[in-house]
Amino acid sequence: MTAGENIDYTLPLLETKDTVAKALDLIEEFHVVQYAVVEGKNYKGLVSEGMLLNIVDSDVKLEKIAFEYADVFVHSSDHFFEVLKVADLHKLKVVPILDDQGDFLGVFNLAEAAPVFAKICSTEFEGGIIILAVHEKQYSLADICRIAESNNIKVLSAYAARNTQREGGLIITVKLNRNDLSTIIKSLERYSYEILAQFSHTEIYNEDKERLDLFLRFLNI
Repeated sequence: MTAGENIDYTLPLLETKDTVAKALDLIEEFHVVQYAVVEGKNYKGLVSEGMLLNIVDSDVKLEKIAFEYADVFVHSSDHFFEVLKVADLHKLKVVPILDDQGDFLGVFNLAEAAPVFAKICSTEFEGGIIILAVHEKQYSLADICRIAESNNIKVLSAYAARNTQREGGLIITVKLNRNDLSTIIKSLERYSYEILAQFSHTEIYNEDKERLDLFLRFLNI
């Protein structure tokens, strides 16, 4: 899954010739706190709600102000994980996306991360999700796959994120091809893996979608 597949085309272009007032209107209308500014096809940087509110004259053209994150972006061919990496590194709520020629294509809106993350976790396939806590020195995807296969279960996908609550910790999200997770959970616990959460295929789409969304927010995605 690439960055280019996840561009938010609902956000209108904001150009350097536009005013601070227009930028604030778009930020309010689309419920974002940052907005990309372009000049033609060229990405110029981001403006934030906070910096714009500090400008006394809302009729000032954006070209008169200093933009943030002018050199922060991803390319459309980059994997979606790169989008998350850039967003986390720079604490962004929108990530600008350029094509291979450097032309601006749009942004990924982090508010839309949950459904994209669901695709990465292969939620269109039958099966459950287990979320584990482990130290980075102890993490081995091959080991997790071996434990799964010993229970006649296959790992469909896996995603690792930093555990901001523990130094050197990782949170591993594993998508499996079985809804009944009881046997693999027992096996993982026997090998000292800490189980943070579990979701069945049905839960993700119905009762526990909110729980998954909350967990994604915990990961700062």
